Amino acid sequence: MKPEVEAKTEKLVGKYFRSANETDKVEWQGAVIAEPHSGWYLVQLFEWDSGEPKEQRLVPIEKMMGWSFYPDTDAMMSSSKRSLVLDSGTPAAHQAPRTLASRS
Repeated sequence: MKPEVEAKTEKLVGKYFRSANETDKVEWQGAVIAEPHSGWYLVQLFEWDSGEPKEQRLVPIEKMMGWSFYPDTDAMMSSSKRSLVLDSGTPAAHQAPRTLASRS
């Protein structure tokens, strides 16, 4: 007997992310803050060193396909630390971005 699986659509607004280019080099870190038009997302980018908000960009969903999404900054930072330890043996040096709630 197969278990019933309920399909659930996950919203991107409110998620944190890291993006990578074609060579898997991490380019951006930030948060998805709005979906002003279907398939287009407004993202808040964060500074790598301070974690402070930097700039906002409008990005189509097609450009986000390879991004990694996280429910909060803690999950994003622990993923980063795990990746850097595995890749280099040293922990991540950047600070956690400010949360969406602290942006007021």
